[in-house]
Amino acid sequence: MKNLLLLAGFLLAIPVCVMATDRFVDNTLSSGNGTTTFNSIASAVAASDINDRIIIAPGTYSEPQLLLPHALTLMPSEDAGIVELNANVVFTPGDNYRYEVFNLELGQYQYLYGASGNQSARTVVHFIDCQAYNWNFNSNGWDIIVISSIADNTITYRHGDIVRCDVSNQISLNDEAGPDPYDRIQSIIQCDATEIRLRSTQAQYRVANNYLQRLFVYAWNSSESITNDFLNNQFKTDANIGFATQNIPRYNIRFINNTFDGGFYRCDGFIQQTGQPTGNSNFSSSGTPGAGCDSGPLGLDCNAPGYFEWSFNDQAGQFNCTPNSTQPLVLNHVFGNEVPSNAIDGGKPSHEFYDTDLSVNDRGRDGGTWGSANFPAELDSKAYIYTLDMPADLFPTFPVNVSARSYQRH
Repeated sequence: MKNLLLLAGFLLAIPVCVMATDRFVDNTLSSGNGTTTFNSIASAVAASDINDRIIIAPGTYSEPQLLLPHALTLMPSEDAGIVELNANVVFTPGDNYRYEVFNLELGQYQYLYGASGNQSARTVVHFIDCQAYNWNFNSNGWDIIVISSIADNTITYRHGDIVRCDVSNQISLNDEAGPDPYDRIQSIIQCDATEIRLRSTQAQYRVANNYLQRLFVYAWNSSESITNDFLNNQFKTDANIGFATQNIPRYNIRFINNTFDGGFYRCDGFIQQTGQPTGNSNFSSSGTPGAGCDSGPLGLDCNAPGYFEWSFNDQAGQFNCTPNSTQPLVLNHVFGNEVPSNAIDGGKPSHEFYDTDLSVNDRGRDGGTWGSANFPAELDSKAYIYTLDMPADLFPTFPVNVSARSYQRH
């Protein structure tokens, strides 16, 4: 069996016992007893109460659309079992509802939201080792955490973490409507994706250690108190990269320790908050530049305040303006032959970027705080650490505050 254990600040979250029922499903049964055994997932869900576990025998289940009415766990009855379900799965929001879904494969079908939720009492959904054509949670009040899963097309959401996923097309993080006090950084970590599109003016971004073709950043939280980080990513040959250049309230972006399999194209003309670039928004999927993309310098609004850092990447940073003392935008940069040629211990030497062995971080996908060392191959007794904030200063005379989020199979 597999359960989810979250760690925060290295404090162990001890599960609290709740009155819940295990309901078992096996489609080889001619019938069940209607209370604890069933021959369809839908009938088990219909008989369930909040926080019950639906434990499913591995196999293929062809059912109508599956509506989950309240917080539930869906999981296979065997440790390595896979449940193939031919149905769209729809989740119902509820204050502080928590759904957990393990090893559920939907083929051409989708995970979907039922309605908007409460932003101050979010509906949380964990997906572990799952597969679907689309994850569509493009609505308010959801907190979506997708780990070690496959999207045959897209993942679209407004709040949450996408970790170690294989996404054939696009990961899109969009704005929520109305003000929202975001309680944590929104992370995309260790994914293989064709494209990442970021359109949220509310979210603070951490995009780290991904392998991707295109990165389009239309909007971001521009608060002076935060940074939006793009760290240790590996870009495929002839990648397209673009940051918004119009209607910018403030830049607060760090692009650090990234590597490129080949050259990349800079994509200009993006307008903050509109969600689309000017002109043709259909960017090429072949790796060649799409509309607004060329081999010229990275376009920025150099009259906007704030800072844009390009440092310790293995491609030179070229900008459409020259840093100077009177220019509002501060360009922090290391480029050309100043970039270390050796990727090992060749990243930015600040402590917050260190590898977890406390050495200077390696450039590229395996290095840094969110590198492959946090994702051990053997998980029987180890945890995935999928977000980790290292202290800015590691000297013993200073207080240390390390914050982490992880999950462990057991």
